[in-house]
Amino acid sequence: MNNNLKLALFCALLASVQQVKADDFLTTMSDAGIEIRKTFKGSAKDEASPASFNMSGASGSDNYYNIDLAVKVSEYVFEFDRESLWKGRVYPSIEFHRNTNEQSEADNTQGAVSFEFERGLGSCSKSKNPFCKAMFIDTSFKVKRDSHNDKTTQSATVFTAFSGGNESNWPGRTIVFGDSAFKLIYMPSFGVEYHRNLPIEEKVDGEDVEIAGAIDEYFAAARLNVGVYPFAKSLDEKLKLVFDYTYRSTIGSNVLIDDSNVFTEVSLDYYLDEKNRIALGFSYSNGQSPSRNFLDEEKWGMGLKLKL
Repeated sequence: MNNNLKLALFCALLASVQQVKADDFLTTMSDAGIEIRKTFKGSAKDEASPASFNMSGASGSDNYYNIDLAVKVSEYVFEFDRESLWKGRVYPSIEFHRNTNEQSEADNTQGAVSFEFERGLGSCSKSKNPFCKAMFIDTSFKVKRDSHNDKTTQSATVFTAFSGGNESNWPGRTIVFGDSAFKLIYMPSFGVEYHRNLPIEEKVDGEDVEIAGAIDEYFAAARLNVGVYPFAKSLDEKLKLVFDYTYRSTIGSNVLIDDSNVFTEVSLDYYLDEKNRIALGFSYSNGQSPSRNFLDEEKWGMGLKLKL
């Protein structure tokens, strides 16, 4: 694709942000409990990247187009103990991931049901809510249809995380530096993943090749999620950086997968509207993950972002 066409497409995206009056529509969806992200994973306390519609690139390939869209339907919140120290929520979600790169084409749809349980560990001096400090247990059950590989994959995950409240620099609290010039929130989590009928790919002569029909595998995983607002006061928190780092280790052994692997994702976005819903941003990812069939690849993209 020539540079003029790329520039024209990017300018069209920028112009659409100014021209499309979608505030009423987005407000209606938000009021109905619908959320839009790049993907849903981890604790509800995590900072999630927005859905992206990018002009992208990858190591060893020409530029292409990439869509990552996840929609979460209204959640149901419930309590289930007499002391009111346990509460939970359940919600369905659906995700669409598509890229047009000829060397690593992807086209998959994923449906999931997620359960998040929260255990209150104590109140804070400024808040009598027993969930000011809390432990989270997040479970999800997913079915992904990979049209590119003609495979249907199932997965189940269980992760735990801890939020230390608003009286220290523990996870889950927004940490303010200086005169609100810089804000940061972080959340580590640990868990177990199971993937069934998962194809494994690697690059051969610049092409993605499936090297195994499918595997069933368990992984122990550790994840660090960080949200950063650089120049928070001067930019009114319009600029946001989201960083995700995931380390996985196989439980047992599998000759088709490394015993341990790392996957990193970064999203830097500048929001253009008052409610921080529409943004222009940059995305970067590198490493191996089940979502890529453990293909070791570096990707980047720039384009329109949407978050509810």
